[in-house]
Parts: sequence; C-alpha cells; structure tokens
Amino acid sequence: MALRAKGTDLNAPAKFDRRPLFLVLGERLVRWLVFGVLAWVLFDSLGEPWGEGLEPKAQRALAIFFVCVALWVLHLLPLMITSLLAIVLPVAMGVVTRDEGFALFGNHVVFFLLGVFILAAALADCGLAERITLTALRLSGGSPRKLSLGVFLTGAGMSTIMSEHAVAAMLFPIVLEIARVLELDTRRSNLGRLLFLSMSWGCITGGVLTILGGGRVPLAIGILEQTTGETMRFSEWTLGILPAGLLTLAVAYTILALFFPIEKTAVAPAEEFLRQRERKLGLLSMREKLVGGIVAATILAWIVEGHGWGIAEISLFAVVIIFSLKLITWRKVEELVNWGVLLMYGGAISLGFLLSRTGAAAWVARKVLESGEISPFVFVAVLAAIALLLTEAISNSAVVSVLLPVALGLAGPLGLSPKGVTYIVAMISGLGFVLPMGTPANTLAFSSGYLRVRHVVVPGLLLDLAAYLLFLAMIKWYWPLIGVSGF
Repeated sequence: MALRAKGTDLNAPAKFDRRPLFLVLGERLVRWLVFGVLAWVLFDSLGEPWGEGLEPKAQRALAIFFVCVALWVLHLLPLMITSLLAIVLPVAMGVVTRDEGFALFGNHVVFFLLGVFILAAALADCGLAERITLTALRLSGGSPRKLSLGVFLTGAGMSTIMSEHAVAAMLFPIVLEIARVLELDTRRSNLGRLLFLSMSWGCITGGVLTILGGGRVPLAIGILEQTTGETMRFSEWTLGILPAGLLTLAVAYTILALFFPIEKTAVAPAEEFLRQRERKLGLLSMREKLVGGIVAATILAWIVEGHGWGIAEISLFAVVIIFSLKLITWRKVEELVNWGVLLMYGGAISLGFLLSRTGAAAWVARKVLESGEISPFVFVAVLAAIALLLTEAISNSAVVSVLLPVALGLAGPLGLSPKGVTYIVAMISGLGFVLPMGTPANTLAFSSGYLRVRHVVVPGLLLDLAAYLLFLAMIKWYWPLIGVSGF
C-alpha cells in the first residue's frame, strides 16, 4: 500500500507519478547537476581571480549573487529559502562578519512591510476590505461593460492601499461567483475572460501607483538605502510614477474593451448576488470604522511625515494601536500574514548591500562600460526591457533582487541618479500582463478556467509595449521636470 502523509484522506486514491521512468529520473538528475554546478561556482570563487582588479571578497560576493539568482530563476528552492542562503553564505565564506551579515536582515524596510501586512490583515479580518469591494462592484453595475470596468477599477483602487496579490485573492472568489450566477460559458464567454483579466490587470496596474501595491517597491527602496544611503519618500514614489501609471490604467482597459467584445448578458443576477453579500455583512461596525480610520491616518502619516518619523516607525506604531484596541488577534495575524515573504525581502536586501559593500557591483559596472560606449538613455531603455521580459517569467521581487544591485553600480558612471534607476527597475518589474507565472494576480485569473495563454498573448504583449513606451516617454520628458533622471 502506498504511504500517505499525516492528515490526508485515507479513502482518497493514492497518487502516483505516471510519467516514464526516464523522465522522472532525468528531472531529478538535472536538479542535482545544477546544485553541483552552483556548489562548484562557490568553491571556484575561493581560488584564482576571475578578472583583473576583482578583489577576493568581491569575487565571492559575485559567486553568491550568481547562485542566488540561479535558484530564484529556476525555482529549485522556495524564494524565501534562497534568501536565507543569501544571509548565511556571505558569513560562511568570510565576505562579512557574523554581526554584519545577520544585522542586515533588520533593515527598517522589512519592519515597514511587517506593519503593512498586519494592517492589511486587519482590513481583511474585520470585513472592511470586502465591504469596500462589494460596494464598488455593486455601484458599477447596470451593464456588462460597467460591471467589468467596476472590477478593473476596484482592483486598481484597492491595490493602492493593499498588496495587489491580496486584492486579487480577495476579488477572485467574488468574480468567480459573478461568472457562475451569470452562467458564463468557460469556453466561449468573452465577458468571463474580460472579468478575470479586468481583475488581474486592474490589480497589476493599480499596484504600481504607491509603495503599498506590492513588496517589490519597499524591497527596491531597501536596496537603494543599503547601497547608496539615499531613500525615497512615499509621496516621491507616487509623484514620479503617476503620469505613466494612470495612462497605463487607461490603455489597459481600452485594450481589454477592444479585444473582448461582450455578448449580450443580463447582469441583474450579479447585482442581486452582490446585494446579498453586502446584507450578510450588516451595518458598518465600530471595529470596521476604527480599522479604516487607523489605516487612513497611517497612509496620511506616511505621505506627510514618512521622511521625518520614518515609514517603518509609523507602520509599527499603527500596529501597536490596532492591538491596543483589540481590533485583531495575533492568531489571525499568524493566519493571514505571509511570513515567508519577509524572509525573502530581508535576504534580497542583504544581497544588494553585499555587492555594493565589496565593490563587486562597481567592478561589473567597469567591465560593462569598458565593452563599448553606451548612452544613459540607451542603458535605461535596455534595463527596462530586461526587467519587463524577466517579470513575465519570474517573481517581480526576484527581478528587483537580480537587476537593481548591478544597475545601481552602473548608475554613477553613466551619470544617472540612483533613485531614477530604482524607479525603472521597481516599476517595470511590476508590469507583467501575459503569462500566469509572472504574478499571483495572473495566476488566479488563469485558474478560473476562462482563460488560455492564446487569449492573452496579443493583448498582453500590446499592453507590455504600451507601458514600456509610456514609461520611456515619462523618463525622457517628465522626470527632468521633477529632477529625477539625472540625464
């Protein structure tokens, strides 16, 4: 009898891997071969210099960076476990001292994210996030087009105050139930495809407008601080992103409307479903009012005093107030907060600092610049294109971890401001519209059964291109007006 893990259903049939034996063994062999190659890279970095002018510690830092990037891209280990490796390896290989290596995990951006995650958990647990979502969707009803636009704008709006991943997870079951009550055919319904793409694309495009839309922006700011000593305010980010971000929102829904013409569908059943969900929530409770007030005050404090008081301090102070008023329990926080994400960001920030501290990033920058003349704007265009391509295939936080440390090393010699480079990587890495693996919002949309990759390739690539061109235009003509780009 096949063994089952503890807690599984004993009556369920055992699951076997029915692929040919050579495929199963080959997959495992390749995995261990890759591990062997990565181990050899680390060992080789302890020996002869790889290039002229490369210091021993910088060489080891580059080896650790290469190993972590390979593990992130190939998904041979969970992202957060690779990030732990990024903390442990520099200490084990003598690149930094034990105190320096583990202290990097205490970067204030990690604690800012902790506060943001707990505040988002409180919004979800008290029901206020769902109430806002349901109200917005119900008010946008009246026709299929308005309903899809409501889903799009609700996802975008909520993603400015919560992680786009959390918003997509909250919206998904609601949109799925709307599709069910409207009896939309999973194989033929353009409205079904439109609703789920409106959900994912709304969350993605709205998530770039503020630093709360996803972990990649705080991660990028943390790498910027550890590498250069500079930082970026809450309001600075939004000011620098707003034109391209809003135009991308408009272009995204325009493309959806053009590629997914809606069949005639009565939306009354969907409106009734939303009303029923709202009725179950009852009247706005005092708990919801208090949580909403605290979150609003916290966002205002980030905007007005984030640079003075510190965004991490404001986040944690808000968390203390939430718990002091007993608006959420620690058990709920344990259930709702993704603790592994914090591990990932701590390790990624440490890796960026490592490349800067040892001179590894500067050495790479010199080698790139020695290979030929490159103008600042061409560098920006290439960097943005690489970020856009990578984010379709791997986690956007992994893209930031891979590209930003090296890009910051090149910023100085090219006359670019470090903040400008941080904007480029952090924003573009959040805009993956085609493939399901790029972001959880896309993954959820594809899991609905209404979408196939062939439905999304052309409109998604068009939106990728439009966002890319809008962003380059913003860099060229808008950023000089606010003093960001440095060229």
